[in-house]
Amino acid sequence: LSLVIGTDGFIDSFVSNGINMLATTNAINQPAYSNIRWVENDNASSPNGDTSTSVSSTSITITTPTLSSDKTYATFTVTQTTSGKCKISVDYTVYADGYLDMKVNYTPQASGLRRIGIDMKFAGGHEKV
Repeated sequence: LSLVIGTDGFIDSFVSNGINMLATTNAINQPAYSNIRWVENDNASSPNGDTSTSVSSTSITITTPTLSSDKTYATFTVTQTTSGKCKISVDYTVYADGYLDMKVNYTPQASGLRRIGIDMKFAGGHEKV
């Protein structure tokens, strides 16, 4: 298992059981903030309904990983303080058997945001994850 978080707070590499989990074609910074979860009756031009994923990070905080006493998992947190629409904090739990859990917390910085979330692109073959 290998998980590399860059100084920008994004996942640079995630390899589990020898398999690269992230897409290499049309790759994005991951996890990427998304201001709108598309629904067929949404108007992307309405206030706060744009499909922009831009969040201007003013600071990135990455905590030092902590290994569990039984050494089966490690935890750490990445927080992006933004001047944009939403502050994002991701609590990562990395398990020795190759699993990765992400608990994502959102703190809106603007009113009227709808269906905020994150986007991730996985390598082909992981469509049903």
